[in-house]
Amino acid sequence: MLYAEDDLCFAELLELALKDGGFTHKVIRVPDGEQALAYLKGIGKYGNRDIYPFPFVTLLDLKMPRVDGFEVLQWIREESPFPYLPVVVLTVSEEMRDISKAYKLGANSFLIKPPRLVELKEMLTMLDSYWFRHNVTSEYSRLKK
Repeated sequence: MLYAEDDLCFAELLELALKDGGFTHKVIRVPDGEQALAYLKGIGKYGNRDIYPFPFVTLLDLKMPRVDGFEVLQWIREESPFPYLPVVVLTVSEEMRDISKAYKLGANSFLIKPPRLVELKEMLTMLDSYWFRHNVTSEYSRLKK
């Protein structure tokens, strides 16, 4: 899973929740949208897919420096060779314009960052169950051939 998040405190909280929740999938965090694009494109330090595997789902913050989450989402849907990559927006924004824009750009889900660790663990358990255990994407079926 690729996780694009510039807030180090929340990133550390999420990593703690993943560990405490027994989440076993490899999670790579990048600090901004520019690094998220480099990771997805497999360029620069992210060129080795053995170390930096292609994600089956991306958690994407919207408000990031350099390149924001909207730009990353738009690139995934309009320019990338994997337009059906599942993208879950995970952000603090509760603004309707952000929610609408994210869905118009093709977000699969829009989640508001929970304020407490217990709620974050519950959210991650739900994400794990849906995106990693039950959901089958077109990209997954193509890669398994």
